[in-house]
Amino acid sequence: MESALELGVLVAATYVVIQTARNWRSLWDDAVTPSDWRLGRWAGWLASVPVGVVTHELGHVAAAKALGLTVTGINLGLNHGSVGVIGYANATQRWAVFVAGSVAVAVVCAVVIGLGLATRRPLIREMMMVGALLQLAVQLVRPLMP
Repeated sequence: MESALELGVLVAATYVVIQTARNWRSLWDDAVTPSDWRLGRWAGWLASVPVGVVTHELGHVAAAKALGLTVTGINLGLNHGSVGVIGYANATQRWAVFVAGSVAVAVVCAVVIGLGLATRRPLIREMMMVGALLQLAVQLVRPLMP
């Protein structure tokens, strides 16, 4: 499943990069077309995936280090990651490290949403809002996944 999902993300990313290169001027002029909106939403989502993964995993690392635990490794994939942690003294520490990944993403998303609301460019605002809101949704759904 992961390899199929990664392949899908790579195909989508390739499409967005090609379309962005082809439509560069249109994306930055003042007239935002339906095509610009669509491409902007895709770009916002795709940019949020690796940023969300790195932020999530660094949240786990920060919590583990703050609790005096040992981080044995960090693995980052295109759309997933993991952190090896040893030295848990109790279930509360384990829970704190688990939750810290989603909390880190929520904090970054709040900042991105604030910056998105502050920008005057509607397409940039859309990209930032879509990326941040999708990452927040992922953080809510991720704990429910097997």
